[in-house]
Amino acid sequence: MELHPRLLIHGHAGLTAAYTIEAFPGLLAAFRDLDDAVRAGITDGLTLVEP
Repeated sequence: MELHPRLLIHGHAGLTAAYTIEAFPGLLAAFRDLDDAVRAGITDGLTLVEP
């Protein structure tokens, strides 16, 4: 599938090919949620294998 991106995500050609710019608000929200969960786990001293 060829999306013909209008913008290039600097240094991430794979992301540019896979996602349109319209997808980025949702991706940003998802990455912020992930970041919050990871930082909370680090603060709690969790390891990678702990839920």
